[in-house]
Amino acid sequence: MINKSHTTLEPTPEIAYTTHMKKTFKATPKDPRLDEMFKEVFGVDRVRCIQFGTCVSCDGDVLKTAFRDPLSFKEFTISGLCQPCQDSVFGFSEE
Repeated sequence: MINKSHTTLEPTPEIAYTTHMKKTFKATPKDPRLDEMFKEVFGVDRVRCIQFGTCVSCDGDVLKTAFRDPLSFKEFTISGLCQPCQDSVFGFSEE
C-alpha cells in the first residue's frame, strides 16, 4: 500500500539501502540475552551480520548465495545463517 501523503511503502520492505546504496537487511528483534549468546557461540554480532548480509557462521556474503525459499530467507533474518549453513545446521534432503 502506498501512503500518498509521504509516498512511502507500507509495510517497510525487508531490504533497505544505505546512503552508499549498499543493501542492508533487517534482523528480527531478539532478547538481548539471546544476542549475547550468539556472540559467544559465533564470535560476531548477529544483528550487524544480518544488516550487512554476512553469515554469522561462515562469514559468507548472503547476496552471493541463493535462499531456497522465502522461509529460508526469513530464517536468515532470525539466525543470521546463510542457506548452506542452514542446511548444515537443520539438515536438508532433496528427497
